[in-house]
Amino acid sequence: MNDRRIPPSRRTLLKAGALLPTIAMPSLVRAQSGTLKIGVILPLTGVLAFPGQQTRQGTELAVKMMKDQGINVEATFIDTESKAETGRVAAERLIRDGHTVLVGAWDSGATISAAQAAEAAKVPLIVNIASAPQITEQGFTMVFRNFTSAAQLVTSAVQRIKELPRNAGFAPKTAVLTHTSDTFGQAMLGGVKALWDKLGVDIKIIDVISYDVRARDLSVEIAKAKALNPDLMCPITRVNDAILIV
Repeated sequence: MNDRRIPPSRRTLLKAGALLPTIAMPSLVRAQSGTLKIGVILPLTGVLAFPGQQTRQGTELAVKMMKDQGINVEATFIDTESKAETGRVAAERLIRDGHTVLVGAWDSGATISAAQAAEAAKVPLIVNIASAPQITEQGFTMVFRNFTSAAQLVTSAVQRIKELPRNAGFAPKTAVLTHTSDTFGQAMLGGVKALWDKLGVDIKIIDVISYDVRARDLSVEIAKAKALNPDLMCPITRVNDAILIV
């Protein structure tokens, strides 16, 4: 009996890989004989564990949906421990184990390092959730974004801030920005500041306060922001720090 695995076509591979982050079922080509091995890189422990575990559940559902469509697929999950530097190690391990497409890595920092490994090995990486623009602006040919960039994410928010006087009868003159100091926070901050000028927001940013995404107490940062008495506070957060700020 010959159990040699025949790799799926590139078209099947990319479409099936894109299905995982979107949890959608477009018209897919049927998988060829053999198993499509997908390596999924996520923060399953650490500060980003909550959204990472939610993403895992969605991915598992997507795999089930794909199997129901006749695609012979299996997904292996690797935990980044919410550390940016582990993205590359996780990607290299999955590639060594024979996975033909990678999906990940939720966090921008981990995704950037995973992308470097995927590009070197010529294995496609589907970006599920990671907004830093540099992920897809480095000329990589094996990295495919299935999530909006930081600038795209903040466009609506900045536009709404600009329209506050007209839509809410509130005309703020000053604002303080707070953000996480990781790759995500830096990318989002860059997007906000660029759009602030581009859209002509007539509100002065009087300070920008950053903090470690792993912080368990933000009382000092909040006190600093309050001391400036801004009309508006614009936080760029993850889940845990958003709770601390509120």
